[in-house]
Parts: sequence; C-alpha cells; structure tokens
Amino acid sequence: MEKKSPHFLFRGLVSHLELTCLCLVRAFREANFALYVDAIQQILPSLFAMDHINYARWLAVHYRDLQVLSSRHPDVYKHISDGAFVVHKIKGAFSIALDHAHEQVNALV
Repeated sequence: MEKKSPHFLFRGLVSHLELTCLCLVRAFREANFALYVDAIQQILPSLFAMDHINYARWLAVHYRDLQVLSSRHPDVYKHISDGAFVVHKIKGAFSIALDHAHEQVNALV
C-alpha cells in the first residue's frame, strides 16, 4: 500500500522512526551498547531528511566515533560495551542515560 498511497508511505516512515526512537530508549534502559549504535545509525537518515542539519552533522560525527572506538581504543570500547555509557541508579537491569542522570542531580542541588 505504501507504493500506491502517499498517506500509507508517510505513516510507514513515521512508524519506523517511532520504533527506532523506542529502540534508542530501550538501549539506554538495558545498557545495550550495540542496540544504541544501531539505533543511532537508523535515526541519522531521518535527521537529514527532516533538515535538522546540526543534529544530523553532529550525530554523524558521534556515530563515526562509535564505529572506530573498538579499533582505536579497545579498552574504552570494552568498558562502554559493558554498560558504562549509562547510569545504574538501582540494582538491576534498569538504567538511565547520562544526561538524564545529570539533570536529576542538578534538580537535587
């Protein structure tokens, strides 16, 4: 139906973007670095398509840095792959992104 109707095409694109954003949230919550990198890769074309130039440029730089991290800094890559790119506020599988943790600490101050 996406080939026949522009409405179906639009809804399909929006649904894909929404699911990708949910994958990004899941990557933060589960401290899953591989899912985080995959979600970043999938979001990038949408940022260029929506003309969010600054986000698209800097996210592309961030994505490239993530791609070369394993070869340039294997010890850092191992540490981050073990879940060090998020904050674990409670014991268990639940975690939050670093910027969210900073905002919570700032709110306490």
